[in-house]
Amino acid sequence: MQNQERYRLRTGSKFVPSVELAASSTNIMDRWILSALQSVIVFVREELGETYRLYTVVRKVVNFIDQLCNWYLRLNRDRLKGVGTSEKDCARALATCYEVRLVNS
Repeated sequence: MQNQERYRLRTGSKFVPSVELAASSTNIMDRWILSALQSVIVFVREELGETYRLYTVVRKVVNFIDQLCNWYLRLNRDRLKGVGTSEKDCARALATCYEVRLVNS
C-alpha cells in the first residue's frame, strides 16, 4: 500500500492494477513469480480436488510464500518503490504484486 501511495505522489496519478499490466511485464522476476503462482494454483486444485491431500498443499503454499517474500520482494524492492526505474516498470511491478496478493487472498 505504501508503494502505491509513493507511485501516486511521484506520478500524480492513482495506481490502477490490472491483470494485463502484470502479464505484459518483460521483467524476468515478474514472469517467474507469476509462473510460480500459476503452478501453485494448478497443484492446489489437483491435490484438493481429487484426494484432498492437505499436507502436500500446505508445503507447496508455504514454499511459494517463502519465494515471494525472500526472493521476489527483496530483489524488487527498488522497482516497487520506483527508485531507478521508469514509471511503467514500477507500475508493472506493483501490478504483479497486486495480482499475487489478489489470488492468494
